[in-house]
Amino acid sequence: MSFPIEKIDVSQLDVVSQTLDIRRDMHAFVDYVANRSVKRTHRDNSLSKPDSKRLAKLMGDPRGLEQIQQNGYARWVDLVDSTALKLGLVKYDTEGSYAGYSSSEPTFSNNFVEIDEVACEDFYNSSLMEQERKILKSLIKDCDHCENEFFYWRWLDERTTPFTRSGCATGVLPMLDFAEIRRFIFKLLAQGEAGVWYSTASLVAYLKKKHPYFLIPKSPKMKHARRDPNRYQNFYRNSNTWDKKNWIYDTDKDAFEQVEGRYIERFLERLPFILKYVDIAYEPKTEVMGSSFTITHRGREDEPTINLVQGFRVNQLYLDYMHDKFAGPKVIVQPNFEIHIDSPIYPANTLSKLYPLTDIVAEDKITILRLNRQKVAAQLADDAYPYSESAELLAYLTELSDRPLPQNIVMEIEEWGSEVDNFILYDGFAILETPRKRLKQVDPYLEAKISPTLSIIKEPTQLYNVLEKAELLPLRISHTETTLTPIPDKAKTVFPKRKKERPKPKQKETLTLMRHTTITLHFPNQTALKVFRKALLDARCPIETDMSQLILTYNKQYEKQVNEVFKELRKSYKLTITDVTGGVK
Repeated sequence: MSFPIEKIDVSQLDVVSQTLDIRRDMHAFVDYVANRSVKRTHRDNSLSKPDSKRLAKLMGDPRGLEQIQQNGYARWVDLVDSTALKLGLVKYDTEGSYAGYSSSEPTFSNNFVEIDEVACEDFYNSSLMEQERKILKSLIKDCDHCENEFFYWRWLDERTTPFTRSGCATGVLPMLDFAEIRRFIFKLLAQGEAGVWYSTASLVAYLKKKHPYFLIPKSPKMKHARRDPNRYQNFYRNSNTWDKKNWIYDTDKDAFEQVEGRYIERFLERLPFILKYVDIAYEPKTEVMGSSFTITHRGREDEPTINLVQGFRVNQLYLDYMHDKFAGPKVIVQPNFEIHIDSPIYPANTLSKLYPLTDIVAEDKITILRLNRQKVAAQLADDAYPYSESAELLAYLTELSDRPLPQNIVMEIEEWGSEVDNFILYDGFAILETPRKRLKQVDPYLEAKISPTLSIIKEPTQLYNVLEKAELLPLRISHTETTLTPIPDKAKTVFPKRKKERPKPKQKETLTLMRHTTITLHFPNQTALKVFRKALLDARCPIETDMSQLILTYNKQYEKQVNEVFKELRKSYKLTITDVTGGVK
């Protein structure tokens, strides 16, 4: 079935696409709460300003900090917060308590956000399709007669104004099932073709002709209806509700466009846009005497916006979801130690297991990570990591990758794993190696048995004197904090002995060394580093970044390409690059 909606040219319109990712940011929110104590405010049970600011920066919300400064909260951060709560990933008191008989509002004392580890594990271990179903279901059900598209205030575009909430608990609104209405429109949008711009007015006209009662029933049973029957008695042309001339009547020729048409506009720029299912094309702003307004809206704050959303296009992400074409993330481990992850949505479970092993090279539709030798060795030495043996890690990567692991990766990880076959020896203890027969002199000093011949013992000096008096010829070897002292050649031991010197070759070997030169830039802060990193990645310049050390590294062969990018950035920054000698403090 073809989509019965007219196409539209958006070349003269303001096109807006979603840049934030609620799936990724929800994982970032859960991780943020798991690693710090997050206490909600006493009065309104919201996130504190410091936490909201940190989360807005973490999520890359460009308008969040400005909204916190003006209103005390960031809309996007609050949306992520409430969605994580509805999914059960986090929990906190939402009821509050009343301080006394005179209290008219509940208060929330010592209300901390906690992680529900069981719910998180269940959510992130489920398939990407199931995760998406849970998120969409949560957002669709988040509505009531006074919280819906008619009354959302300026979610996306600052020119958008809603209907007045006056009387929202009466009339036709309380009987409407907004969740079911949203599901109906979502199914209709799934008939569209990905990447094609459609006319919003054409969609409204189609609904008026084919589904005139998709929103409000033909004969609704209203709560506290006015004396004069009217399906649209909740809606007014402007906020002056006392003037009957402002009321919208079902007998008006443009009643459907005034009510259902506005709802469709606000629907498109709300849930589908939040989830990156659609892009929006707005009527362009017109500058008049230094102030900005829209031709249809005329800049009036008391009139709900109409005809502002001129067009929309459905993205492939949404069509894949609606037609059950979501697949698991496609992962490829490259011979250069890079791991490429192509996923329809943010693969939180996969990334959570790979991040401890890797450095981030790029984060976009395809996430690129690079295996880090030190990080891999550290995780293999950590019993808390799910794959604490090199064989287990290789088995996981083999199962994860869509292609066989490159042989050099297998050999390197096995070698990195061998580096963690060591132990920590604390002050006052020592390793004792003995013959297989039991030495009764050792028993009072035995702390733990490692193997039939190896033990951890306490008070090593005292034990050494006991063994020496017993004429057992003990050998005592001390090590430094950084190196191990080799065992003498004649000693019988499982530990490494001194390596015999190789005879000098009669002729000098000819070696050809390949030199690989890299350039490392040190940045003063993360904000500047992120700007430069994004510009270089957009220019497809291979780089490596370390956010903790504030450094950016690239191959010298790309220096010309980097200089071209820096030339553009100098339009916004007074940029000076100074060579450093003797290291960077």
